[in-house]
Amino acid sequence: VSTPMFQDPLLQQSQKRYEEEKIAMHCETGRVFSAEEIHELNLQKLPRVPLGRQNMNSAEWLKIPSGYIESETRLKSRQRVRGSCTHGGLDFKLWTDTKYPPETFNSEMKINHKRKFPARPSSPSVYCKDGAS
Repeated sequence: VSTPMFQDPLLQQSQKRYEEEKIAMHCETGRVFSAEEIHELNLQKLPRVPLGRQNMNSAEWLKIPSGYIESETRLKSRQRVRGSCTHGGLDFKLWTDTKYPPETFNSEMKINHKRKFPARPSSPSVYCKDGAS
């Protein structure tokens, strides 16, 4: 006994697309593909990592020697990174002891301060009517 495929309106578009691709692949290769095989062919492949183990099963993983991770390429890359990041040429003691005037510091750091207006003590207060403070 066979039952017809379920006609779900939400899945009809993708089912039609898979049917068309199955027919096209059958014409190209002469082999009948299932819906799962067509779906797997349509999935995007992940980019391969150099010396990576991403597309391996467990049996292949166990066959590879443990030293494979520490390959020559990886060791050269690690030496390149290690060589430049730990050696600095700054003398921090001299740098912290040097005093800079605030104007130089502010201009180099581009620090914006609020505008400061000079105080005018001779002008009368706004709130006083007769000019007395």
